[in-house]
Amino acid sequence: MTQFILDLCFTLVFVILLRLLSRIKDKTFENNRESYKYTISGISALLLVSILRLLKHQSVFGNVPFLSEPVYLDLAEAIGIVAGVALMIGGVSIWLPLKKKRNGQMEREIHQQEALLKIIWEILENDKINRIFNTVPRIICAELNFSSAAVFKKKRRHENYLWSHGFNIDTDLSNKISARPIPATAGIEDLLRIQDELGADGHIPLQINNLTRGVVYFWKSGRALMTAEEQVILRKIERAFKYRLTAQFISLKQQFLEETRHYIMHMKGLVARRKDIKSSLNEIQMLLKSALGAEYMSLAILDRFSKNMRCFTTGLNSRVLLDQGSHLPIENTQIDEVFSSHRSLIIEDVTSSGGQNIDSLFLSCGQKCLMALPLVSYGRVIAVITLGNSRPNFFSHRLLQRAEMLAAVMAPAVESEIGRSIVFVRDRYLGALSSFNARVEASSDINSLLEAAADTLMENIRTTMIRVSMLNRERTELSTCQLKTIRPFDRINVEKTTLAETLTPWHCMAIRENQPLLINQKDASSNMDENEARVLVFEGMQSVLIVPIAVNGITFGLITLGEMRNWMRYSYDASTILFCKEIASRVAGGIKIQRLGRALMNDRVNLPDKSIPDIHNGDILNRLKSPVTSLRGSLDLLRVRGMTPDDISRRVMESMEESTNQIISMINKDEMIPEQTSPDLI
Repeated sequence: MTQFILDLCFTLVFVILLRLLSRIKDKTFENNRESYKYTISGISALLLVSILRLLKHQSVFGNVPFLSEPVYLDLAEAIGIVAGVALMIGGVSIWLPLKKKRNGQMEREIHQQEALLKIIWEILENDKINRIFNTVPRIICAELNFSSAAVFKKKRRHENYLWSHGFNIDTDLSNKISARPIPATAGIEDLLRIQDELGADGHIPLQINNLTRGVVYFWKSGRALMTAEEQVILRKIERAFKYRLTAQFISLKQQFLEETRHYIMHMKGLVARRKDIKSSLNEIQMLLKSALGAEYMSLAILDRFSKNMRCFTTGLNSRVLLDQGSHLPIENTQIDEVFSSHRSLIIEDVTSSGGQNIDSLFLSCGQKCLMALPLVSYGRVIAVITLGNSRPNFFSHRLLQRAEMLAAVMAPAVESEIGRSIVFVRDRYLGALSSFNARVEASSDINSLLEAAADTLMENIRTTMIRVSMLNRERTELSTCQLKTIRPFDRINVEKTTLAETLTPWHCMAIRENQPLLINQKDASSNMDENEARVLVFEGMQSVLIVPIAVNGITFGLITLGEMRNWMRYSYDASTILFCKEIASRVAGGIKIQRLGRALMNDRVNLPDKSIPDIHNGDILNRLKSPVTSLRGSLDLLRVRGMTPDDISRRVMESMEESTNQIISMINKDEMIPEQTSPDLI
């Protein structure tokens, strides 16, 4: 009985082992089917031996041939035991190395995960972006068995990616990288193709807001292939780079916008003071220096009718180099280009700008980097701000965006400055007309009147030449009565000039039409012939203004203004033309009074004697009364019709009425003078 229990327990042990192996098969023998088969076979063999032994002790095989003999049963038991043990040992010998190998793989995975955490921590927690590109490629190479790494970045000013950082780059690899530039427009497929051309084993694209801004290439030693685990790790590092770079970009953008808002509010405060530009110029320049780093600033304001620049320039020791009234040529310069295109302009290095022309003042101040901004009001460019820095490639497109916002805030102040200038010019012209009226009344002859007119025009217009000329009785010649120039001319005509339609067509047209004419030498349809310019203006003139002096609707003379500056730099605007017309009309009124007074004085001096008939009883007195009466009637008619002239016209009418009354009183007084007795008749 005891032997039976022992055999039964021995058999149950192997049954339990088989059951246990079937349950732990998926966990213990994962990816190890061979070891499981050997082990289960060995236990099964031992189970059969235990069953055979149990049956033997119960005398089950007593009548079975061969098995009834103890020798054969012992032999079967021995063979079963040896086979079972051998199969179990074979299973264990296969299972243990695989187990060890899996443990080594797990250790590598743990090491890779630790390295990945270290790399991601370096990417996310490092506060300096440039340091990331120095340390992270080195850590990746050390932890992931790469031999070399190279970082390429996309720069806005360059057409290719720039090689910025590297680790363990030898001469051969450096030459290969230099021989294969990476274009800035390269996409993901292009980066993969370039990876094969460079012989790299892997890469990490650097993205900001899903836009590729750089790439990191890696090389393995011995041309070993990358494993799937390493590729997965590189993709995780790529996502960490993308997150960090995007977060850094958003942070810098928010900081930039906040600083820009601060500068805009400051600029609004300067504009709200409603001072003139010159008084606020230093403060504006200091603001632009703080916001943009501009060491030089010039403000070129466009007049309403021409590109006649009034430049304000600051920056060197915070001094105003040029203020209102300074005129600089802008044709074919950066200012002219901004005026034409209505778009901002950046010249990174003026020393290598090529075909782009820069104004001479900017170059003389030693500036290397230029940024020009238009100030736009109601769709029209009213001014251009030119900013400069002594370092090349200083201004970026990000600074350009900030500068454009500040320029938009500054535009209303410049528009107000232009309006203030127009009012100033109008008031100056009105004051000049009032002063000229006093000189007209005080003039004793026509020459002094014409001299006063020429002086007034030159003082207020400051053009190159002013010529006042008179027609002869036959209206065939022009005689120069007054000539004013701002510079000496060796070859300027002052002699009488014969008028002819073929030689002087524009002056003849002004005399015939009795209307002002504006000549522009840049316009092929209205330019003046060289011969007419030489005899009536001067050689090399760029624009001419001809204003007729009309007496009683008939042209008595001409006021000719000539300008040497280019039409785009200076041209006669509407206010200048109107001012010249007012001067011409007052000159005409003065000439009319002077001629009338001279006629009366000549009649008073030449009193009749015994050989001359009495003029008071002759035709001269009657011929004089008729125009005087007509003039007095015209003045009365204007007054009766209720016209409301301005202050200047009213003063002229009062002066003409006073002179008419004096002439009438003189005529009436002369009529009462008794006849003189000739001495010969006494």
